[in-house]
Amino acid sequence: MKELFGKTKQGEDIFKYTISNNKYSLEVLTLGATIQAIKVPNKNGEIIDVVLGYNNLSAYENTDTFYGMSVGRVANRIKDAKFSLNGKQYKLEKNDGDNCLHSGSSSICFKNWSCKEIAIHNNPALKLTVTSFDGEGGFPSNVTISCLYILSSDGQVIVQYEAIADKDTVMNLTNHSYFNLSGDFSKTILDHKLLLDCDKYVEVDDQSIPTGALLPTENSPFDFREFHTIGERINQTPAGYDHALCFSDYNESLTKVGLLKCEDSGVYMDISTTMVSLQLYSGNYIAEKEVNKDGSKGIKYGGICFETQFYPDSPNNENFPSTLLKKGNKYKHVTIYQFGNL
Repeated sequence: MKELFGKTKQGEDIFKYTISNNKYSLEVLTLGATIQAIKVPNKNGEIIDVVLGYNNLSAYENTDTFYGMSVGRVANRIKDAKFSLNGKQYKLEKNDGDNCLHSGSSSICFKNWSCKEIAIHNNPALKLTVTSFDGEGGFPSNVTISCLYILSSDGQVIVQYEAIADKDTVMNLTNHSYFNLSGDFSKTILDHKLLLDCDKYVEVDDQSIPTGALLPTENSPFDFREFHTIGERINQTPAGYDHALCFSDYNESLTKVGLLKCEDSGVYMDISTTMVSLQLYSGNYIAEKEVNKDGSKGIKYGGICFETQFYPDSPNNENFPSTLLKKGNKYKHVTIYQFGNL
């Protein structure tokens, strides 16, 4: 189903597409290829929405929380808003202190994507595409980017990103959904239990910029290799979770890497990805001004993000997995969120 969601400040029409399969539904906006809602049954058979989002377009246009948006070309932070490629330095927008976060105001999350409803293996799907032009935000190359969402009858939300460039460039795409499996956005996610197969994390400084070191998660609040509630050790972190956690056995294949569960609603979510790490972000800076879809005010720790991606500031760290996208090559990664009941 396609419906008008609103008009941008420039007068562009933004549409919302809804696809459903069995008891599950997915709602996506053409602005930023944004996941606006994921609706799943709870343990009582009631349909609940499990991602934070807004009901009005202006909130998405002016966001600094990036609810559900596809962010890039380069997600996360780039130190000093610059990097070098093939002997040339590229200067980016400084929108996070002296650094560049999620590629600044030219991020793909603020673009209006085209969208087609399709079917893949009898499952409903949405194929969204957008072009990021050479020089936008300071990045080289024209890049064609696609985002494919597939909804299976057993509760899988499959997210596939692809990109191809006409010059060498850097690429690191991710989805920025905030999950709250209680379905009640007036509650925090601190009681959610989390399991993540991550044995290292990326050390960062006080500006959340990597030092270049990978530290063991063992004996730290970042060790979720056994179940812990999110709130159990959050006070041992500088300001909550906002760190890249590295998967223990990364081999570029699609691998189950985590499990989030809410015993109150009985909803769980498995996380699988082809990516090397995820940014674990516990909604530390959600403010009251962020009015949720259910009318509740935004609260600190109101949702948790699992942003599957390369490490932060990878273009400036030769020892990190490379974000280089060579001319004519295809960038591709897949993440699957599998929902069910405990």
